Amino acid sequence: MTDQLHSPVPAEPKAEPATTEPATTMPALAEPASAEPASAEPASAEPASAEPALAEPASAGPALAEPSAELSAVSAEREDERTTEAVEPPATPRIPLRERRGPRAAVRWGLAVVLCAGLAGGSAAYVTSLHRADVPGLSTKSDGRWDYSELSLPALRTDEPKPGDRANTAGTHFADPRDLLLPAPAGAKTDKALPGGVVPVDRFVAEYGKDDRAKLRDALDVTGLRQVTARGWTMPDGTHARVYLLRFPGAGYAASFLGEDLGARAQAPAIEPRGSSLSARDPGWEPFPAAYEAGSGMAYAEEAPFGARQIRHGYLRMGDTVALVITDHPGRTPAVPFRQMMILQGQLLA
Repeated sequence: MTDQLHSPVPAEPKAEPATTEPATTMPALAEPASAEPASAEPASAEPASAEPALAEPASAGPALAEPSAELSAVSAEREDERTTEAVEPPATPRIPLRERRGPRAAVRWGLAVVLCAGLAGGSAAYVTSLHRADVPGLSTKSDGRWDYSELSLPALRTDEPKPGDRANTAGTHFADPRDLLLPAPAGAKTDKALPGGVVPVDRFVAEYGKDDRAKLRDALDVTGLRQVTARGWTMPDGTHARVYLLRFPGAGYAASFLGEDLGARAQAPAIEPRGSSLSARDPGWEPFPAAYEAGSGMAYAEEAPFGARQIRHGYLRMGDTVALVITDHPGRTPAVPFRQMMILQGQLLA
């Protein structure tokens, strides 16, 4: 190894003998063109044994050429990287995951709040728009009352007092009696004979027995009856209901006809409606007169045994007006709708 490392230095003065054999030295320089540097094998073996040591530096030519190719490749790659860095825009820095969770969580919670608010608002609107009977858990079993539209009193002028005012000593109703009639409830079939307007006196008298009609007609003439208005209807269950309003010159005439001629007493009436055998005071009516401001009110029910239809009737008086409320039904007549009619008609008269 020591001779091989230092042999290239003295090789230059002995270059002349080497030139005499061009065939041995030239192939060693020309061989790097091939991919295999070991091709210079036996041709250089004829001179002295030291000649191969001289040929080794020549064969080192390919080893020196390979690093230059690698360097050029590396430099080319660096040049490409520089070109790529110059062309491609810088990448956007990636936001850490923890910093991205905040905005996403805020959006999710915001959407959840909006959705919950929308559902709550829609549910509340749906529930409040329903009738109580249509809401599960809030509906109550019907007690038989009829469904009336909202009642309203007719408008009066400023100089027209109500019948119950102290200034109105005669108890006069300044409103049109047709506007004071109780309207028919929902589902009712209007009675063509009692459409809700003025009717003849004989129509009112026909509600009583034949033996009492002449007496009542004379009493109405004496007390100075001014007008009779009436409305009637039939419900789907067969209940036939009628309301009559009798208007007199003053409160005194109305009270006289009610107490003396009709005989409307606390326990039983003196005159029975047509078809009724024996009527007695309705015990269920006791708590209800306080529900309206009418001057007086009495309710009666036909006692058993009764005919094909039980009759319930009652009287109301407020000021110059007397009201007759009467209902009948096949078999036993329901009490609740009858008392409901009495209360609502009393409120309209007051």
